[in-house]
Amino acid sequence: MNTYAVEGMAWLDKDFFANMLNHKKRKTLIELLQVTENDSYILPFSPHMMIAVKKQIHGK
Repeated sequence: MNTYAVEGMAWLDKDFFANMLNHKKRKTLIELLQVTENDSYILPFSPHMMIAVKKQIHGK
């Protein structure tokens, strides 16, 4: 089971939508999100979280 931040650290960027239109800034923001999306120390900074699980079928 993994827990992921839905907004992650990106919600702290007050110019998030404008920065996502800039190729270089978008690349940096996406890298930041990927690095921090399920870091247990940073998760409390995200106002929303998601838990992802994969059901395993035994006997197949």
